[in-house]
Amino acid sequence: MELTFNLPEDNEDFPWNRKEVEAFKEFLINKRLRCRTDDIFILGILRARKFNRERAYKLISNYYSSRRKYPAIFNNLNPSSLEKVLRLNIMQFLPKPDQHGRLIGVARGRHWNTDVANIVDVFRCAILFLDLYINYHRLQTNGLVVVVNAADISWKHIVQFTPNFIHVLITTLYDSYQMKYKEIHFINVNKYFKGVITLLLPLLPEKLRKRIHLYGSDIDSLHTYIDPKYLPKEFGGELPNFDPTESNQILRNNEEYFRDCETYWT
Repeated sequence: MELTFNLPEDNEDFPWNRKEVEAFKEFLINKRLRCRTDDIFILGILRARKFNRERAYKLISNYYSSRRKYPAIFNNLNPSSLEKVLRLNIMQFLPKPDQHGRLIGVARGRHWNTDVANIVDVFRCAILFLDLYINYHRLQTNGLVVVVNAADISWKHIVQFTPNFIHVLITTLYDSYQMKYKEIHFINVNKYFKGVITLLLPLLPEKLRKRIHLYGSDIDSLHTYIDPKYLPKEFGGELPNFDPTESNQILRNNEEYFRDCETYWT
């Protein structure tokens, strides 16, 4: 299962034990679990559960069972099916990590046109990004930081956060995903968006709740977590303006990778 691009990372900075990976693969064979068994995917599962074999098995089982449980989210999950969302330019992964070596995912609410894409469409697009970047040592080891510009989020966006969708969101991105969410920041938070977060927070594990930060228009506090030199201008940073063009094209270039992944849960 090959990808068509590489992140600038030195594998020697992210050491791993091949024997542990091979032993876990053998463990999965004995469990008769149909899943990806390439090194980087298995390594991500193990790293996410600190190489505890039983916990890693539970995670990879949940990963695939959730994808079978929610076909509306995960079937036909590929860039060509989500072209309309990509063209909205809502989100991207920044090409360079922050000062702590963590990858940064950014998104902007004002580009979410609900006449073009509903919340399931947007969520599916986010999954594409995550499913691609979980293949990199840096993300597996150092984790992900998410920054969302919630400016212009309105009632037409908020009404899409139904209790059922919130349940699916939590189930798939936290309980069934090998992602280390180091911090999640929301800037330009208005009363509508704050209402959704207020509903969401009690449903999250305490560990994750403590990593969610809300800001109004004053985002200086954000820069105590992420140095401005690693952020685009609209996030108060020193990088050029938010531009998902390259990030979106990376997804498009990996169409076959996503199609191959889907064969394990459909």
